[in-house]
Amino acid sequence: MYITLPFPAWALGPPSEDIPEEVLRLEIITSARSPLDGKPIDSWQYAEIIEKIKTSPYSPQLNPKVGNVIFLLQLRQLLKSIIFSP
Repeated sequence: MYITLPFPAWALGPPSEDIPEEVLRLEIITSARSPLDGKPIDSWQYAEIIEKIKTSPYSPQLNPKVGNVIFLLQLRQLLKSIIFSP
């Protein structure tokens, strides 16, 4: 006695145009996005930018307005913890 399925069993597998995950893991990435502005760049340009960032003697600069907002949020959190503490 055979059991019939409402749809073919091959429909449970991935489509034939999908690339297997094992192949994708071994694929060499030849393009990337710049960590500075998000524009598409080549992999060698990406490696150069990352190396410059790592070897830079200067720490990344934070916009003073953003730093002020972070300070105010931390101050607000401190005041909330003091005022609403049980």
